[in-house]
Amino acid sequence: MIRHWSRSPRVVCLFSAIALSVQACGSSGDNNTTTPTPGITISLSPTSASVPQGGSTTVTATVTATGGFSGTPTATITGAPAGVTITPTNIQTSGATTTITASLSVASTVPTGTYTLTGTGSGAGVSSVSATFTLTVTAAAASAFSLALNPASLSIAQSANGTVTVNITRTNFANAITLTAEGLPSGVTAAFNTSPTAGASATLTLTASATATTGTSNVTIRGTSAGATDNTATLALTVTAPTTSGSYTLSATPTTLTVSQGANGTSTINITRTGGFAGSVALAVTGAPTGVTATLNPTSTTGNTSTLTVAASATATTGAATLTITGTATGVANQTTTVALTIAAAGGGGSGNVTLDYSACPAVSKPIWVAVQDGSGAWTQVTGTGDIYKFNVTSGKGGYAATTRNGTSTGTTVNLFTQAELTSGTINLCVTTGTRSVTGTVAGLGQSDAGFVSMGGATTTTTIASTNFTLNNMASGPQDLVGYRSNLIAGPSAGDRAVIVRDLNPASGGSVGTIDFGGSSAIAPASGTITVTGGTAGDSYAQTMLYLTGANCTAGTLYFENGGTNPVMPAFGIPAASQRATDFHEAVLSASTSTTSSRTVLAIFHTLATQSIALGAPLPTPTITTLSGSYKRLQAVLAIPSDYQTSASMTYSQGGKSGTVTTSFGYLGGANATLAFPDFSGVAGFDPTWLPASSATVTTTVSVAGSSVPITSPTFSFCSDGLRFKVATFTGSN
Repeated sequence: MIRHWSRSPRVVCLFSAIALSVQACGSSGDNNTTTPTPGITISLSPTSASVPQGGSTTVTATVTATGGFSGTPTATITGAPAGVTITPTNIQTSGATTTITASLSVASTVPTGTYTLTGTGSGAGVSSVSATFTLTVTAAAASAFSLALNPASLSIAQSANGTVTVNITRTNFANAITLTAEGLPSGVTAAFNTSPTAGASATLTLTASATATTGTSNVTIRGTSAGATDNTATLALTVTAPTTSGSYTLSATPTTLTVSQGANGTSTINITRTGGFAGSVALAVTGAPTGVTATLNPTSTTGNTSTLTVAASATATTGAATLTITGTATGVANQTTTVALTIAAAGGGGSGNVTLDYSACPAVSKPIWVAVQDGSGAWTQVTGTGDIYKFNVTSGKGGYAATTRNGTSTGTTVNLFTQAELTSGTINLCVTTGTRSVTGTVAGLGQSDAGFVSMGGATTTTTIASTNFTLNNMASGPQDLVGYRSNLIAGPSAGDRAVIVRDLNPASGGSVGTIDFGGSSAIAPASGTITVTGGTAGDSYAQTMLYLTGANCTAGTLYFENGGTNPVMPAFGIPAASQRATDFHEAVLSASTSTTSSRTVLAIFHTLATQSIALGAPLPTPTITTLSGSYKRLQAVLAIPSDYQTSASMTYSQGGKSGTVTTSFGYLGGANATLAFPDFSGVAGFDPTWLPASSATVTTTVSVAGSSVPITSPTFSFCSDGLRFKVATFTGSN
């Protein structure tokens, strides 16, 4: 179809797989006495290119309609040798000009040389136009590979071994490469973990016997493969006599280990060397009960540690056992250490004194991995039954970690508390939400008003353009409906109106009727002034007012307001005549000095009145460092002001992956806090890809919180007149 725009020709273009084809549409012109001559032009960019055999390049053809041409011109490219394929990749039209980008792919069989390709444009009633493109085909780079060693020198003792990584760099070469080691001294053997290899590296292990020839030798590592010249790299290998002077001792960290059926745990076996002893120590473990597998990695080492992994089957014998780790080394007496092992029944049973309950959580909030820590011991994976996990904390403190997944996003949280805090009762990780859904409508809204409706833990927002509402996931039983109307532009004022309907208990799917903010049941708000104290110059303030009702202290939204830089803000709420004794206002006041620092105070009070509410002290900037590991691990060191000595946390995130560590003040034991994300790389079931990569730049937030009422108390409630809950945060990138 051809469309015409007066004085604005439009070109519509098509480009086939083997040719350029352009359709141009011009205007019908106006009534000028001079008629321009119709025509087209074509140009190519670039006009030449050099491409190796097997390579490709792109060329852009520009076709322009001139003189009001409205026919259907075509443009073809000819002269390409066999094996050169032309494919359009992008067509764009702007006014009277169309540009077409095409890919020129050169097969590996195209002979080298220079070829002239011609782009020709033609059309009915206009002269043909052409442009040339020079294609130079060069020979493909020769197939080859090279070897490099890391390290390039290695020293091993008699009766010991060592490893070297053979890195392979390939140029147009994908064939498998056979690796060999030449020139080995007597008594030394070589083994590659994979040979032939089609990969980019291989591991070479060199083992020296007890009678291997000592001294330094040049060992040649040779790579051989059909289609390429052999390539070599040289390793300087030194074989030394074993060190038999001195001795060593063994110890375990931790010395006690609790593993649930179907889970596993780890302990680090430490080798403490004395008197210059540097020999290889062979390790073995005995004493595992039925259904339990205990392994050491490595089983022989010239280093200082080995990891003991204890895996319990689902039917492993429960109870206590003692694992004995024995070390054997040439010329030194055998050494031993023990680990006290307890096999507990699978999660949900056993004698665990800590219970985590995720059963009320939605699917995306239920963990895919859980691990626990007793004291400062090793982290151990645990399994659950019915989303309930049990474990023992016998030390003065401990913790648990959990990973959740929502689509491709993952979050790993670490929670560290005292033993008393962990064992004070079942830890419910999610609040049970209701299943009721009810509908309703609002009336009495002005053009710029918002009407908030809250009931049973559900909240919705209405406007004059959308007065019908649905409240989902409401709690069961009688609930108070709290409605509040405020102007979105002017902010909260004496013109606001509230509606409270007590003790409603509609069936799911039912209606709460019409909430009329202009009717006789509407309540004029009580008013006062809130002065935020403790701010600093340049702070920006914001206020949120909530209303708490019922035995469950259920929150309903009244209004939100940005107060700018003025710490004195008008406040509005429910007048005393409309309140019950169990009703409370909740004012959430925040002050931020920049994008990196903010403070918030949550204040609970029954009666709306003029008052001053103090912020907590500013949070000193924490020192944040990156720890080593197979994924991003951060550590924050900070001094916690006295306003926030309830808890501290650090969260970092990037690309849908996050890590959080939260501690109670009791766990920290003082105001000088160190928040370090643990290394879970040796814990069974953990996947390092759940967290940002070690090289990633992450957004980091450090928060501290303090409450005037102990939140760990079993009787804690936000409906506590005079409660103050203060938070300070620091946000940066690392």
